Amino acid sequence: MLMIYLLLISLAQSILLLQATNQAHPSPAYVLRSLVKAVEHIESVEYEVRREHSTADGKKYKARTRVSATRSPFQFSASLQAEDAPVTQIVVSDGKATRASTGGETSEAPFVFSSRGQQVILNDANEDVAATWRLLLDLPQMNKAIESRSILFISQDEIEGDLCNVVLYSRPLSGEAGGTTEYYWVSAKTGLPRAVQRWTLQRGRTRLGPQFIISNIKLNPAIPAETFSYRPTAADSFKGPDLKPPAQPSGKSLIGTELADLEVMDLQPKPVKLSRFRGQPMLINFWAPWCGPCIEEFPVLEKIQQSYKGRLHVVAIAVQDTRLNVLEFIKKNPRYRFIFLSDPEISKAESRLSQYFGIKGIPASVFVDGQGRVLDHWSGFTGEEGLVKRIQKLMGQ
Repeated sequence: MLMIYLLLISLAQSILLLQATNQAHPSPAYVLRSLVKAVEHIESVEYEVRREHSTADGKKYKARTRVSATRSPFQFSASLQAEDAPVTQIVVSDGKATRASTGGETSEAPFVFSSRGQQVILNDANEDVAATWRLLLDLPQMNKAIESRSILFISQDEIEGDLCNVVLYSRPLSGEAGGTTEYYWVSAKTGLPRAVQRWTLQRGRTRLGPQFIISNIKLNPAIPAETFSYRPTAADSFKGPDLKPPAQPSGKSLIGTELADLEVMDLQPKPVKLSRFRGQPMLINFWAPWCGPCIEEFPVLEKIQQSYKGRLHVVAIAVQDTRLNVLEFIKKNPRYRFIFLSDPEISKAESRLSQYFGIKGIPASVFVDGQGRVLDHWSGFTGEEGLVKRIQKLMGQ
């Protein structure tokens, strides 16, 4: 299994290196050295972690976790507050034990949250710290990555408007068949870490974890000592019974239903409601710049748009990529004059928008009549003839 993992990583690196030969970019070692330089004098830090969480029954919610931590000794305190659900959590470590309050109950574990030991994760707030603290306080980990031959520059991306260099770091799992690949978003301006995401191959299974976005970083603040000696109580946490579910249950057909007034993003990016385009039939196409069949389908969509000029909107919604990659593709391909929009959670494979439409693969298309009723939806692109006939039938020809 380890050999398979290494072969996959080698293949991925070869492909990415071929893609990168036509453009200048900083070396991955340079990017990580800029990170080390930005954090090497940190003795204490405060920051926020934003990400999407999932409950045991599959419901999702967004939350912010406020973290305070010190380097030596390593201690931390983190409090989570959900943005769209009644959920709060807290976790505190004094360097000897970790204590948490979750769902109105307290828990405690020996402190094994270190560079060498196993990690104990008591709640989501604890996981947010586990995923991010190394980037700010674990210099040996960052230097180890720099010295390895397993780092690669991926691309540039934006985190909250901050241009970042994205670096991949791969390593085998200790004592197990498989490996871990981490993606680091490092600010091109400050060198500070802005996000991290992990992909794991273990026992034949792969898992892409959530993206942890790091913001509001304060270096070397004065943190009261009692912050890390506090013992969480049951009253410090709350989990409401009704978290906001996805707008459309997975597996339920949309055909015959009225399209929800969903929010997407334009190219600015600014929020836009899909209801804005009602009044004419709408062909919604989900795509990504890396998707070969999507790009193959675009010339056909352009022909269809010209055939029904003034009578049909072709709305291309970008998913599962980065906004910068999408903007670059659109800039290089002005011949496509669709209404270009993007998923508000564009980097997520399982965004709320994707869940609503039941997207399992791309390209995926949805046809909506002028009154906002879904008439058809399908996946894949099998050729021009079949797509043209399908649209002709839906347009009543």
